[in-house]
Amino acid sequence: MKKQKFSKIYIQDWIVLKPYDKQVLSDSYYLKLANKVKELFIKEFADEDNTIDDFFDSDDELTLLSCFLTSYFEDIISETNIWNTFVRKHKELYQKELPFFETDENYIHECINLQDISFLLWYFMNTLRDNEVIHHFNLFFQLTPIRIMKIFDTEYETAPENEHLKNYYQLNPNETELYPVRDVIRNILFNTYLFYPDTFLTFDTEARHIVEEAKSEKESKKNTLMFLRETELAVFNSKHTKLLNMKGKDWLAALLGEQHPLYHDILNCSERIFGLFFYKGENEKDVFIEHIASAMPFKLTKKSLDFPFPAHHIDDIVYIGIQQWQNEWWFSGNIVPIPFDADLVLDEKNSLASRQAVNFITHAQNEAKIKSILADQEKAFLELNNNSPIVFLPKEDIEKYNSNFMEYYNQSLNLSKEEREDVLQRTRKEGYIGNNEPYSESYKATLASDEIESALLFFNPNSGLEIAFGINSAFPTIANSFYNEEDCIDHTFALLFDEAFSTELALYCVDNFKEESIFFDEFGDNYMDDLDFALRFFKGDEYRTKPQITLTGINHLKVV
Repeated sequence: MKKQKFSKIYIQDWIVLKPYDKQVLSDSYYLKLANKVKELFIKEFADEDNTIDDFFDSDDELTLLSCFLTSYFEDIISETNIWNTFVRKHKELYQKELPFFETDENYIHECINLQDISFLLWYFMNTLRDNEVIHHFNLFFQLTPIRIMKIFDTEYETAPENEHLKNYYQLNPNETELYPVRDVIRNILFNTYLFYPDTFLTFDTEARHIVEEAKSEKESKKNTLMFLRETELAVFNSKHTKLLNMKGKDWLAALLGEQHPLYHDILNCSERIFGLFFYKGENEKDVFIEHIASAMPFKLTKKSLDFPFPAHHIDDIVYIGIQQWQNEWWFSGNIVPIPFDADLVLDEKNSLASRQAVNFITHAQNEAKIKSILADQEKAFLELNNNSPIVFLPKEDIEKYNSNFMEYYNQSLNLSKEEREDVLQRTRKEGYIGNNEPYSESYKATLASDEIESALLFFNPNSGLEIAFGINSAFPTIANSFYNEEDCIDHTFALLFDEAFSTELALYCVDNFKEESIFFDEFGDNYMDDLDFALRFFKGDEYRTKPQITLTGINHLKVV
């Protein structure tokens, strides 16, 4: 933190963590309390130059932390149940209240607790630090909460309830539309203290980048707003929170409870599909559209449209977002008519990324087939690699090894000429003639880098073949000629705490090399008991590995 005079916390700083825009009666009380917390940080940690160098990057960050901790206190007093829901879900998963910080008989549910504040400090600091891990055994998380707890204890009996908060986390039990559900999810992810440092600040960073890029590219305001809307909806529907790796709909369902009539509907709300569709007609109730990339048909309910659908002729093209709610597909996000372009259609049909937009549907419809394909691929990989699911090799040999594996796998299927021709014909009928998309820029940059000489291939039974760079020294085995003990701790940290590497690969390392690795000698006791929580926290959206298989040439038997 640069040398500066610390500022007072104002009402606009406090309101940013609330799901409402105008100050309510109790806000004045909690604003004063937040300033007391900030004064404590300054008194305890500022040096003679009025700086706090160890943890805080700015005065704004210190303000946010003070409001964040005070909002926890307000949550407990007001019985909003945000924090209590997290504790309950954590206990369901791990049979204890909190990770990292032990609770005892003095821990009181639905009250303020010293361990809560310790964990909240750890969570806040590690959420705002994308490129580093601040360990929970740091003394900061042991001593600071004692002083904060004294402030809250003094106020506990006289603190007022915020009677307005609960209203923003409730849902009409008779609700039939998607949009009110999404509004409450927005309140949770964007305007609630517990998730603001995670989901809202993630969105805010992306939104600022979009706006800056739009200015430099002189993008229209309409297009900029469309990009912002897509980014916002991606967070609502796809983003997993660092806490327990849950989506917004999961937190809403948990907050409302299983007794709520919409509990299962909320959990069953689908992923969102956005992309190019053909218009295929309509009736009084629905608009019929077809996902161009996959040829999958959909019925879009007109209940979700308060405007005429902007396509009128068969095979008109629209860019649209849709989402399933209560077994109906609803308009979700943006809709833009696109002039017909045969080359655009051909590119879309051969875009693997566009086809993957409906993977969650095709995988659910063909779960047994997906599992069978992965099992056959795993069997072939193990046969090719002396019964080991991992191989270490120079990075320049990756593509050759991968090609040899796929050739070996295809031969192992023993398909007849007629069977191969049948698959080819069904695939071509969809318009798919092959995916020629280049490797990602990051992958090509890694291959070109002089800093990385080796890589590993790992067969993940839940997704397929994975390629990983920069972590070979996490695996101390005679089969790994690239192992360097000096890099072991750094490589293992990256493997465990970087979302670039799968949960399955991390667990393979733990299960097979914990005894040999110097990392686990030094840090194992501090993380092993809460390893799954840590993986959920740091792996983010990549914690749950999905099959990297996109089916082509399949028959869509019904409109969904």
